[in-house]
Amino acid sequence: MVLRKQDTLCKGDWSIHVHNDLSAFSGYWPAATSVTPARRYVFQCADVLDVWLRTIGRRRKFSPQLVAVLDSGGSPLLLLPLCLEQRHGSTVLKFIDGDVSDYNAPIVFPAARDWDAAKVEVLWEDLKKRLPAFDLALLEKMPTVVEDWPNPMRFLSTGAYSENGHWMTLPADWDAAEKSILPDPSGSRRRTRKLAALGEVSFSVARTEEEAQAYLKALMEMKGAQFRRTLGYDRFVHEIGYAHYYVQATQSMFRNGSVNVSALAVNATIVAANWGYVVGERFYGLMSSYRGDPEWKPYAPGRLLNEFQMKWGSRQGLKTFDLGVGDEPYKVRYAHVHVPLREACLPMTVKGLMLVLARSAKNQAAASLEGTQLKESLKEAVRGARVLLHR
Repeated sequence: MVLRKQDTLCKGDWSIHVHNDLSAFSGYWPAATSVTPARRYVFQCADVLDVWLRTIGRRRKFSPQLVAVLDSGGSPLLLLPLCLEQRHGSTVLKFIDGDVSDYNAPIVFPAARDWDAAKVEVLWEDLKKRLPAFDLALLEKMPTVVEDWPNPMRFLSTGAYSENGHWMTLPADWDAAEKSILPDPSGSRRRTRKLAALGEVSFSVARTEEEAQAYLKALMEMKGAQFRRTLGYDRFVHEIGYAHYYVQATQSMFRNGSVNVSALAVNATIVAANWGYVVGERFYGLMSSYRGDPEWKPYAPGRLLNEFQMKWGSRQGLKTFDLGVGDEPYKVRYAHVHVPLREACLPMTVKGLMLVLARSAKNQAAASLEGTQLKESLKEAVRGARVLLHR
């Protein structure tokens, strides 16, 4: 594939190239460990996308649409990991996600940093000509920023996403800042002492792939039990490709330091565990769980694990502890930065418009239950039913 050829279909001063194979963009698409002037989140890195394509994407039969927007000299401006999904007889254009991405955004190179709304509108018109036909573009979980740069795709937004992103700024000296940075440091110390009365308490970050996979197995057992309590089914069992994604990402990316798996144990028995990515100076906490047995609840092992992980990150020189998407109270308490997430819901056909109307009705019904436990239960149930329908 020749990437330097000018695209005569484009109105903008760029060329657009679409492929279903990442290898076509091997000279442009950065991996998690790449040093690049571009801004990106881990979810859009080439090695993470490769795992997604081999697991969730392949097993759920998504059609990848990997997009490179290049300038006249062949240098990248934007890289967009998109895909097509068949939904209720309609074709929907989405970011590559599958519920394992917290932030959906392009990889932004310096020349595209300050694009305005008019330029992005032209890009969108050009992009539609290059992509296969679709009924609806549903671009969810779009942050207004990509790291510290504006996200050009924000100009396509049609409204706010239902949840937001939350980050904690890690201090250079954790010991000096701990009392001011944690919401209840004395309570955490008290729980740690109570836990220590049961036996030896240890926090450890996996040092080998074998150890990482063992921690992940324990984490998935705890998280699976949590899913059964809250959803009525285990996502690792019933959602195609979901478990494989975490196993394969650990296998592919642990050795280069991009995957981080940690555990909190009492007498060598894991009571809480966390799985995440480390890219640059940012830790992404993506999946965590703890033993749900009633006897462990007073010790708040999940909370203690998070705080041990924050302390570890600070001492490793990391600057950001990313709590991810979701407005759970604990994230709001810990975070210093709250990132608004947007969505673009853009129908192309009558079938697409019908999907929009159905989605709007569902959202209005959910809004009427705002603040109730029933809303949270229905939200999880609807998400689970949607996944099972697409198996």
